[in-house]
Amino acid sequence: MAQSIRISTTPPKNYVPSGRNADPAVTEKVLSDVIEFLTSEKCAGRGTGSDGANTAAMFISQKFSDCGLVPVNGSWSHAFPVNAERVKGTGRNIMGVYVGANAPKNTRYVIVGAHYDNLGVLEGKMYPGADSNASGVAAMFSIIDMLQVMKDLGRTYSKNILFVAFDGKEANSSGAEYLLKQIEKGELM
Repeated sequence: MAQSIRISTTPPKNYVPSGRNADPAVTEKVLSDVIEFLTSEKCAGRGTGSDGANTAAMFISQKFSDCGLVPVNGSWSHAFPVNAERVKGTGRNIMGVYVGANAPKNTRYVIVGAHYDNLGVLEGKMYPGADSNASGVAAMFSIIDMLQVMKDLGRTYSKNILFVAFDGKEANSSGAEYLLKQIEKGELM
């Protein structure tokens, strides 16, 4: 499977950019490639703190980088402690920013997120999590791809957009809670 799923196009002469021109960025193949990877044995169900979750986190970080997002505070990965009934250890939110055309760095931003963790392996059975939530991550990537195509075509969005791949949803939504604490403390960007 190809690691890069970004689509770029070259506009013809007398081209007028519109949202419809980003539609080709979302295809069944693009979506299924992401879901296939995240539900594979390599990611082993993406249980928080597992090797499979780390593999998924690296895949997401690479995608964010390939699409030109900016890492938050110099890093894609933001670790937080997890102390849930089934999971104890470290979770990782993966975060990147699409910098808006007219938005100052330290301003309001829109948050688009999807959790990438799932149950992992329980009692020897892997829970691949296509609907929880590999499909949500694939949809988030599609939004990034569409924004990037529009940017390549000269049409940019004016607001900063924070993309977050949450970890720890299956561990008391600890990744979302951690992001909220970061926002409250003013620790982002």
